[in-house]
Amino acid sequence: MKIDTIRIDMNFGSKPAEAALPAVRELFEKSGAVRFGLSAARFEEILEQVAAKYSPDANSQQKQQLWRELRIEELVLVNNSKHPLILLAGEVVTGGKQDRVVGKDRIVPAESDPVDLSVFCVEHGRWVESSAKFDTHAYVMAQPSVRKQAMVANNQQKVWDEVANSKASMSANSEANLRRADPSSAAPSPAPMVELRKLDETTSYAKTRENKVIQQQVDDIVGPMQKSYESVIKQLREQNAVGVVVAVKGHIIWADIFASTGLLSKYWPKLLQSYAAEALSMSGERTEITSKSAQQFLDNWQTTHEVVESEPGLYRQTEMTGDKFKAFELTSLLPKQNFDLHLSKIVK
Repeated sequence: MKIDTIRIDMNFGSKPAEAALPAVRELFEKSGAVRFGLSAARFEEILEQVAAKYSPDANSQQKQQLWRELRIEELVLVNNSKHPLILLAGEVVTGGKQDRVVGKDRIVPAESDPVDLSVFCVEHGRWVESSAKFDTHAYVMAQPSVRKQAMVANNQQKVWDEVANSKASMSANSEANLRRADPSSAAPSPAPMVELRKLDETTSYAKTRENKVIQQQVDDIVGPMQKSYESVIKQLREQNAVGVVVAVKGHIIWADIFASTGLLSKYWPKLLQSYAAEALSMSGERTEITSKSAQQFLDNWQTTHEVVESEPGLYRQTEMTGDKFKAFELTSLLPKQNFDLHLSKIVK
C-alpha cells in the first residue's frame, strides 16, 4: 500500500482546508483507512481534522507526515544501538493508531537510517493514537495462525479475520475450561466471566492476549512445557538443538529453527506463549505426535517454487513453496556474519 508523494503534492497542493477535503478523502481511500472498520461519521470527522491540520501553506515536511500517517501497513524503524537488530515475523508492535504485527523476518543494521517495515494491523477499527511511541510488545508473538496470514497469505483482511477468530475461540474455550474446572457449579465464578466480557470491548490482538483470564489459561498450558524445557535444556545444548516442531491437538502446524541454541533460548518465552495461545484457540482432545512424524516434516524440502529477496550486505530472505508447506529463511549477509539466522516452516 504505497501512495506516490508526487500525487500527494498534486492533490493536496495549496488548497484551503475546505477545498482540500476531496483530496484528503482520496488519500485516505488510497491508503486503506476505510478498510479499518471506521464508521462513516468517524471517517468524515477524521477527514475534516486532517484537512484543517494541513494549512494552505503546508510545507514538504508536513506533507511527508501526512503520507506517513496514511501508510498504515508500514512502520518506520530506526535502530539507534551499536548492534544489528533481528525482527521476526509475528512480533507484535503496539502504539500509534493501530497495533501491528511484523510481516516478515528482517535484520535492521546498527545505527540505521529510517527503515520501512512490512506490517499488518492487528487491531481492526481504531484510528486514535494510543501512544506516540511504538513498542515491540514484551511477550506477545502472534500465534501461528495469525503469523501464517501475515507471512503466507500476505493479506490484511485475512489477518483481521484470523485475529477475530482467535479472540472468539480463546474466549469460548477459556469459558468452557472455567466451567469444567468447577463442574459442581451451575456457572463459573462471576469475576472471570466479567474479565472475559472485556474482550467484547476491544479488537486488539495484544489486549486479547493480555486479558487476565486468557493469560491465565495460556500460562496453564505453558507451565508444564516450560518446566519440561528447563529440565532438558542442558541436554539440548549438548545436542546443539536449535529449533522446535509445533504440534497442536495431534496436528503438526509449524517449525521454528534458529542459528544457535542461544538464539532459540532468547526467543523461547515469546514463542512458547504463542504456541500455547494457538492451543487455546483450537478445540479437540490433546493428542501427542511421534518424533518420527516431526522428523519427516523437517526432512521434506522438495520445493516447487522459490523467491529470493535481499538487501546486499545485510540479509537475504528466501521464500520456499512445497507441495504441503511454505518456508521462509532469513540469512545474514553482514560482514563476517554470513549464516542462516531463522527458518519458519509452515504447514499449508
